[in-house]
Amino acid sequence: MTSTGPSCGRPGRRAGRRTCGSVRGCRGRAPTSKLAQAVADEGGPDTFDSLLATDDEYLVFCGVLGLGRLLAAGPPARTRTRIEARLHEHATDPRWRVREAVALALQRLGDADLPRLFDLGTAWVGDPHRWSGGRPSRPCANRAC
Repeated sequence: MTSTGPSCGRPGRRAGRRTCGSVRGCRGRAPTSKLAQAVADEGGPDTFDSLLATDDEYLVFCGVLGLGRLLAAGPPARTRTRIEARLHEHATDPRWRVREAVALALQRLGDADLPRLFDLGTAWVGDPHRWSGGRPSRPCANRAC
């Protein structure tokens, strides 16, 4: 038996079903991506820490995007190093959406400080622990990255 979900409003959906990963009522990537970008734009370090501490894939996605905004803002060296380490850790997360958030966070850095992004990428390429779960991550579809 199906019914309209609590916030989805579409007939034929089971009540309580998550329609786009972990955000109820959102259909597809565009609404969730826009919401995550808004969270990254408006949140602060404490908000991002709280989001990253959850087990929810979408909330971690939002937190990682927020780290990208903080990094792009040009924080002091000590804070920058800590943010870069956290992004590097999430780059090997087994959840593809979290890894995607790292790529989007790095795009923010590249928009603000391209030489810093190149330096960070060079450092990460030399990391012997870049594998996810003992297996190589799927290669980038666009080899120009």
